[in-house]
Amino acid sequence: MIDRNASSHRRSPSVEASGVGDRAVLYHRDTGKALVLNPTGSLLWQSLETERTTHELAEKLQARFPSLTAQQALNDATDFLLVLRDHGVLISETA
Repeated sequence: MIDRNASSHRRSPSVEASGVGDRAVLYHRDTGKALVLNPTGSLLWQSLETERTTHELAEKLQARFPSLTAQQALNDATDFLLVLRDHGVLISETA
């Protein structure tokens, strides 16, 4: 599980990303698998260029979608990070 408060997240160095329109396409060099992110996921992926916490990503979502509650933004950021981790494109570290 992604710890919402004590973890920081960053892109795996094994991943190459390219843009296709408003979507990011992630390619994992070690597994040969690709992952296409929707525009919102692409926005968050850009944020992960530097190490970020789940809370920081949730704030990014709220800035983009002001109608999101803080809890929903946190839930969405957590879900996104879990998908990235499951695909092996994310490194999470507990503080």
